Amino acid sequence: MVTKRILTSATLAAMMIGAASLPGAGLGVDTVRAQGQQLEGAWMVTVTAPGQPPITALHTYTLDGGVLVSSPLMQRSVGHGSWVRTGNREFGRTWVQLRFDEKGAFAGTTKVRSIIRLNETLDEWVGVTVTVDVFDASGKQVSSTTGPTDRGKRIRVESP
Repeated sequence: MVTKRILTSATLAAMMIGAASLPGAGLGVDTVRAQGQQLEGAWMVTVTAPGQPPITALHTYTLDGGVLVSSPLMQRSVGHGSWVRTGNREFGRTWVQLRFDEKGAFAGTTKVRSIIRLNETLDEWVGVTVTVDVFDASGKQVSSTTGPTDRGKRIRVESP
């Protein structure tokens, strides 16, 4: 009985020490957010590619790592994907959009992979590295472009 209590106490102590040593352990939600560790929310995004007019899109990042991307590009679905924190105020993200031809038939997918960095006030970000891969309907990659830039501005709640 004493041995069981000692083992249980030792196990609990080890778990508490282990949890306390995790990055961000012991920090309140406000402290973590103040350090730029969160991306969730809605963003107005401007995408600029060489030789193309700017595109305005909406991005929504969920607390559990999901991302939804709405763009005005015709013949494209909403983008679906994931994001993850990679460093202080830095995040990796990947999403996929379905593409359709002018008759509405499936034409393939577009995959966007990028690293974005939040500014110090946590209300804007810039795409540091953006790669766009295009695949045909059979899944064969037909192009890859690195270099479009994107900038996001957080959509805040406003008084009515």
